Amino acid sequence: MEFSLGIDIGGSHISGAIVNSDTGEIIIDSYREQPIDPLGPKEEILLIWTEFFRTFLQNNKDKKIQTIGFAMPGPFDYENGIASFEGVPKYNSLKGVNVREYLKNNLPDGQNLHIIFKNDATAFAVGEYRFGAAQNIDRVWILTLGTGFGSTFLVKGTPTFSGPGMPEGGYLYYQPFREGIAEESLSTRWFENTWHKLSGKTIKGVKPLADLYAQGNEEAKQLFDDFAQNLASFLAPWLTSTKARGVVIGGGITKAWEYFAPMTEAHLQSAGLDIILRKGTLGKYAPIIGAIS
Repeated sequence: MEFSLGIDIGGSHISGAIVNSDTGEIIIDSYREQPIDPLGPKEEILLIWTEFFRTFLQNNKDKKIQTIGFAMPGPFDYENGIASFEGVPKYNSLKGVNVREYLKNNLPDGQNLHIIFKNDATAFAVGEYRFGAAQNIDRVWILTLGTGFGSTFLVKGTPTFSGPGMPEGGYLYYQPFREGIAEESLSTRWFENTWHKLSGKTIKGVKPLADLYAQGNEEAKQLFDDFAQNLASFLAPWLTSTKARGVVIGGGITKAWEYFAPMTEAHLQSAGLDIILRKGTLGKYAPIIGAIS
C-alpha cells in the first residue's frame, strides 16, 4: 500500500492530508490546514509552505510518502513547477520561482520525492469525479464559484481542454458574457458589487445575502434569481456545444445553494436542456484527492 501527500494551496490558507495512492481515499484524521498571507514576501511564503510539508512527512514516516501533489491556483507552469503569478491578488512575490526545485532542495529526502502540480479547479473536478457528486456522469462540467470562477470539463473522468465545442484554452471564466467576462457575473464579486449599487451597503461574500433572503428580503431574493438567470444563460450554449450531461458546482457560493440552484435548473430546462445539476459533496477534500489522482 502506497501513500501520498495531497496539498491544496488556497488564497488565504494551505491545507493537506494523506491519501491512499492505491484507492485515492483520503485519511480524514490526517487533515490539517494553516493560514497564510498570500501577499507576503517570497521567503515567508516558502518557509511556511516548507515547514507545513516537512511536518507532514515527519509525522507520517511510517507511510513512506514518495509523492506530493499540489492543487495550485494559476497562473502557474504546472508541468515545470514554476510560479507565474502576476496580476492576481495572491502569491505575486513567487513569480519566477521554481517551486519543485525549491522543495526538492529543502525537504527531507527531497530529491527522491515525486512532486506534481495541477490547476486547483482541475484537481477539485477530479476529486469530485472519483468520490463525489460527479461520479457516473460521463461528460460533466465541474465549476467552483467563489471569489473566482473555476471550471473543468471531464470526459469519463479525464480533464479535457480542447476539441469540438470547447472554449479556447478549455476554461470558461474569461469567455465573453454580458458587458464583460463570465467571472465578473458568476463570482462573489457580482453579488458584492450589485448589492452595493442597490443598497449602498458593503458586504463580504454571499452569506449576508442568504441570511436576508431567509428573512424574506425581496431585493436579496431578486439578486439570487438574477444570478440563477446569469448562470443558466451563460452555461446553456457551452453545455450544448460540449454535449455535457451534467454540472457539479462547488465553492463558497454553494453555501446559498437552495436560493439559486432550483431556479438555475428551471432556466436550463426552459432552454430545452435536460442536465443533471448537483452540489459538490467533498468540499475542502476534493482538491486534495484530485491533486494526486
